[in-house]
Amino acid sequence: MAETEKAILDARYNTVKKLTKLHHFERMAHLVVNIASFLVLLTCTIIMLINKETDIMSLTGMFGSTGLITITTGRILKMWEKAMKAVITGNYEK
Repeated sequence: MAETEKAILDARYNTVKKLTKLHHFERMAHLVVNIASFLVLLTCTIIMLINKETDIMSLTGMFGSTGLITITTGRILKMWEKAMKAVITGNYEK
């Protein structure tokens, strides 16, 4: 591998490292919300299966938690999209 290619790869690696460090708190917050939403979804599903009936609270818990899971996963993927764009193109746009 040529020295310039190694320098380019190192620069891109450092960019991704800086991005992940910059968004560390955001990623952890989204991860916590995602796990909590999954637990609410699982709990509502179990309650519905045990009771063999649906009520408005269970449905609200299910739809609310799936929405939060979708939003938080989308935000995490957006951050990774920026990181991959930085690796591929070599520059980072906010």
